[in-house]
Amino acid sequence: MNAITITTDNNTYNITHISDDKFQALYASTLLLHNDYGNLITLQYDTNIIYSDLSKMYATLNHIFKDSKYCDEYKNAFSFVFELTFTYKEQEYKYLLKIFNYKSSIDFNFYKLIDKDNRNFDTSIIYSPFVELPRIEINCLIKKLLDFLTTKFEILQQTYNKEYFKVIPSEFIIFGYMNGSFFVNNYKSEKEYQEDLQLFISRQ
Repeated sequence: MNAITITTDNNTYNITHISDDKFQALYASTLLLHNDYGNLITLQYDTNIIYSDLSKMYATLNHIFKDSKYCDEYKNAFSFVFELTFTYKEQEYKYLLKIFNYKSSIDFNFYKLIDKDNRNFDTSIIYSPFVELPRIEINCLIKKLLDFLTTKFEILQQTYNKEYFKVIPSEFIIFGYMNGSFFVNNYKSEKEYQEDLQLFISRQ
């Protein structure tokens, strides 16, 4: 699967997985939007979705799409990049979307695509959402996307057997799938983290 369609009460969004090269080429002509971390924290406590589980989120995203290679290996374990297209008042808009972990949380970065010759915006600063994609709609889109991923996971877990583990060194976290179970291990010290990491490496 390379593309999915998400429909909210107000609009329909086409989300297409893109290559790292395309993302990097488009990135220079984008405006990054502020995240609503209050909304993401609320979603962390929603037990009806898989958002709070790094291992399940990664396994589902990786099953559907291809993991990006552009990660900070100290704070990031995964990243998935997309192009988002939709119509607002008969005009087509394009955004980039990056779903990635930052330390122990999972972020959704939205970037508005602008013409490369547009000099009306400073691409080095972070912007509030624009009228065609307001904050309430972004939050709704994220929730709908998480509902979609949760449904996919519920199907996937019935036959899933791909053992893996990933690490977030900055947080002493190891997560993955081993011995028939998804897991997220949080270690209190670097010593404990490194000791278990060597065990996971020896199992490969």
